[in-house]
Amino acid sequence: VNIILIIIFIISIGVVGSIIIKKMPQLKRLDVDKIDSKRENRIKNQILEKKFKRDINLLKNNFGSKLKPLIEKIKDGSRKLKSKILRIEKKYREKLARVHFDDKISKEVKINKHLEDAENFMKEKDWVNAENEYIEALKIDIHNSGVYTKLADLYFAKKDYEKAKQTYEYAIKLQESDYVYNKLGDISSEIGDLNTAVINYSKSISITANNPIYYFNLAKINLKLEQYEDCLHNINRSLNLEPDNPKFLDFLLDLSIIMKDKNL
Repeated sequence: VNIILIIIFIISIGVVGSIIIKKMPQLKRLDVDKIDSKRENRIKNQILEKKFKRDINLLKNNFGSKLKPLIEKIKDGSRKLKSKILRIEKKYREKLARVHFDDKISKEVKINKHLEDAENFMKEKDWVNAENEYIEALKIDIHNSGVYTKLADLYFAKKDYEKAKQTYEYAIKLQESDYVYNKLGDISSEIGDLNTAVINYSKSISITANNPIYYFNLAKINLKLEQYEDCLHNINRSLNLEPDNPKFLDFLLDLSIIMKDKNL
């Protein structure tokens, strides 16, 4: 029995070995084919990838070379357009400036004509027509402080102190003026408001310190208020600016007599 089993086993091994030997070439061929196929695919992919990169670079170069002149044209056109806009803007500004300048000159000419006519009426004491000319001038330039000042001068000349005061005060809001403060001091002096007169004359001096009349006007108010030391100081300031003014000298003489009488 053992011999039979051994024989059967040997035969089985032989059969299996025969089958394996027959299949070996096919197995070898299959592995080689698989390996060759993978390698071939890898090589193909590498080739395709390189070709794709070359095509992309070529496309970039071609596109860039064609696009560059177009970009330069656009840039050049943009520069020219900007330059043209700036030239147009400059011309417009110059034209606008000329228009404003011409308009300003035209207004000034018209205002000066009304002022000239008003001055002529003032000389004749034709207050109504003079006032109308000043009002016509203000219609051209409602913010002209000089015209308001001249209109206030007219009211002052008429001794219409309330209108003169209101008009001077409006003029001073538009532009500070030593002349206007001095005139407000004159009005305060005329209506007996001496303390306000001192304030206004002092303001005129603070703006213009070299006008002897301002010191003289203030000295006269100081005298009325019996402020003798201040009065002496201010009349001396007037004389420092105009040493030979007879009006100032007479005032100083009168002041000296008063102060002597009062033992000052």
